[in-house]
Amino acid sequence: MAGDLNFHEWGHERSMGEPVLAVHGYLLGGGFWRRFAESCRDRFRIVAPDLPGFAGSGRLPPCRSIEELAAAVLGFADHRGLETFHLIGHSMGGCIVQQMALDAGDRIRKLVVYSSSAGVGRPGGSAASARGPEARLAVLEKEGVDGLRRWMAPYWFAAGDASPYLEETIACGRGGSPEAAGLGPRYMTSWDIHDRLGEIAPPTLVIGGDKDHTFTVEAMTAVATGVRDGSLCVLPDTAHCAHLECGAAFDDVVRTFLTGG
Repeated sequence: MAGDLNFHEWGHERSMGEPVLAVHGYLLGGGFWRRFAESCRDRFRIVAPDLPGFAGSGRLPPCRSIEELAAAVLGFADHRGLETFHLIGHSMGGCIVQQMALDAGDRIRKLVVYSSSAGVGRPGGSAASARGPEARLAVLEKEGVDGLRRWMAPYWFAAGDASPYLEETIACGRGGSPEAAGLGPRYMTSWDIHDRLGEIAPPTLVIGGDKDHTFTVEAMTAVATGVRDGSLCVLPDTAHCAHLECGAAFDDVVRTFLTGG
C-alpha cells in the first residue's frame, strides 16, 4: 500500500531540504498543508501523503486503527526514502504522529503535535460537541462524505461559515471513501496513550488555538507535559486550523522549533 498512496510535496530537491513528513486529519488530505509548506519551502522538503481511504488515496482500503495508520505512514516514509525526518500531524494526524513516535521514535528528529490529544476517552480529552461521533455517522449516512465534510468544516474555524479558508479546506479532502469517513470516529474513541506519553522521546512542540472546539487546551497541555521533552504554544483567537487562521504566527513558531538546537 505504501507505494500506492497519493502524496503532495513541496520545497527543496530530495538531496537538499530537511524532510518534514506532514500528516493530515480526519476528512482531509495532504493538500491541507499547502500554505504552511509554501512558507517553509526555502528550508524544508515537506511531504504530505493522503492517508489510506482519504482524499487522493480514497480508492485504497482504509486502515482500521490509529496504530495501522501509523504503520501505513511509516511504510510510506520507507518507500520515499525518508530514513529520519521531522514529523507534524494535525488533529487525527496528531494522534497518528504520537503513535509513530512510540513505534519508531529513533527516526523522528522533532515532533509537532497540532490541535490534537493523547486520546479522547478521558475528561478534557476533547471538547464537548454537537458534532460528536454519533452525529457524524448520522450525517455521513444521510449526506455522504462531501456533505459530512461541509457540515464539519465551519466548526474548525473561529469565524465559522465566514472563514475565508473554508472552501479550500473542504476541497483538500475530496475523494475520500465513505468507509474511511465512517471509521474515523472509531479511530479516535478506541485509542489512548496518556499512560505512555513518557515514552515519547523526540523533542515535541504541541501547538493549537485557544478557541479550538475539537481538542481543548487542557488536552494539548496534557501532551506537552507528559512527553519527555515537550513545549506548548497556544495561539490566540484561533480554532482547529490555526495554520490558516494565523498563518504567519504558526509558521514562525513551528519553523523556529524545527530549526533550533
